Amino acid sequence: MKKIILLVVMCMSMQSLFAQDPHFSQFYYSPLTLNPALTGSMNGTWRVGVNYRNQWGSISAPAVYATPSAFADFKILSGRFSGNYLGLGVLFLTDKAGDGQLTTSSAMISMAYHQSLDNTGNYHLSAGGMWGWTQKGIDLTRLDFFDEFTGTGFKPGFASLDPIQNTRFAYTDLMGGIAFDAMVSDYSRFTLGAAISHISKPKESFYASTSDNEIGTRYTVHAGGTFGVNNKVYILPYVLYQLQTSAQELVVGTALGYNFSPSRYKVGTIVYGGVFNRMNDAFIPTVGVMMNGVQFGVSYDINTSSLSNATGGQGGFEVAVVYSAGKPAKKNKRTFCPRF
Repeated sequence: MKKIILLVVMCMSMQSLFAQDPHFSQFYYSPLTLNPALTGSMNGTWRVGVNYRNQWGSISAPAVYATPSAFADFKILSGRFSGNYLGLGVLFLTDKAGDGQLTTSSAMISMAYHQSLDNTGNYHLSAGGMWGWTQKGIDLTRLDFFDEFTGTGFKPGFASLDPIQNTRFAYTDLMGGIAFDAMVSDYSRFTLGAAISHISKPKESFYASTSDNEIGTRYTVHAGGTFGVNNKVYILPYVLYQLQTSAQELVVGTALGYNFSPSRYKVGTIVYGGVFNRMNDAFIPTVGVMMNGVQFGVSYDINTSSLSNATGGQGGFEVAVVYSAGKPAKKNKRTFCPRF
């Protein structure tokens, strides 16, 4: 019964589901998918990270709805231009969905330029772009079609009349963004940004013609930061808004962090916990730790939408690990403020 409910909900919004991009609840730990202008924006000189999301396991087994990704980025020329620098990055992402294993695989490269707005390097205005290649594929042998029901029974493999002609297709894509990052005090900093995805307007289809299947442009606006009450207690708010064709996403929330080993020139060990809300979709409890350049976060989506009738409120499990290292050239001696 649960699978029937899920199928009905998905079919009612299939066009929207096909058009939307993979996303993470802990989007702040996936900077390159959020905004290419964040490439190279980190404490340190290089960074690597992995994200993994698995959802709808309570009703979709043995089908898989999973999104793993990995990225790496680093700063270059940071010691030559008075606080200005370049960021370079690479991103790999795979998304699998449903019984037919609809698979999206992407490989992207990104670059950003970070312009210092003061002589201390505490304020930066950034602009960046990302370009890459995406392939989508589906396994038709794992799907059942209406004409395989013969009236007297079910005949798997019976010649289907469905006009799917390609089980794989690929396209190139382009994304751009801007961001502003400010370290406003010894214990506080924030970031504002905006990005546009699918600028090149790629087309996708499993049929022969792609003329009516242009991928909708995605617009993203985000803001968040780390605000220290003192050198031990931090408030970590974030907001994300995305619009793609008729689909909208608004995520707001706050985490509270406590620094168990405060120090003037390094982050220390911060444990945090909080709740985010994806409007009209899910509550997202989140916990994590930051220590020695490692950021580790775990979240779980609790469905509040109509899909909760099938999931019983159970949604998506997500884990993220990001590691930053290296000592950048710094012209100031302010506290090494933690950042989401």
